[in-house]
Amino acid sequence: MGIRGFQKNQRFGTWIAPSNCELAVTPQQALTQLSQLSAKRRQLKSFQTLVTIQPLLKDYQWGVGGSLEYQLVTGIEMAREDSGVDIIMALPEIPITRFAARVLIERLHQIAGAHADIQVVFGQYGFSLEEYALATTSEILVKTAQGPILCRDPWQLSVEMDETK
Repeated sequence: MGIRGFQKNQRFGTWIAPSNCELAVTPQQALTQLSQLSAKRRQLKSFQTLVTIQPLLKDYQWGVGGSLEYQLVTGIEMAREDSGVDIIMALPEIPITRFAARVLIERLHQIAGAHADIQVVFGQYGFSLEEYALATTSEILVKTAQGPILCRDPWQLSVEMDETK
């Protein structure tokens, strides 16, 4: 969790006790607030991209992150014309092959009017679907609550997490 300002250099990583939070909003819930945007804000390329990519991602559980999420949840105008689209995708039940991920990323880039980044998340793990799809090495970076790790198969981490429950 973190606190953010209007600029990227105005971010502060922190921890807040759940009892001090008034409301928690998931990335999927934030996406439902698109209809509440003013007509002027809906004209931003990043929000137009968010609307355009919805059919492409209809088979996945996903939502929005970053400045778009922040604006949708708070109403504070954080998104800019050049804001990227941060997509938070829940880990699909069936792993996506590198080829299928590459096709999805290519289609996303073809229809998106702004850069869109998909982070696949499972519990405290997360990885870039684009890095997975386009990996030029045998390992990709996976973010964890304990810090980043390199992993050959990020889908295997979800199996290992299930086994430890």
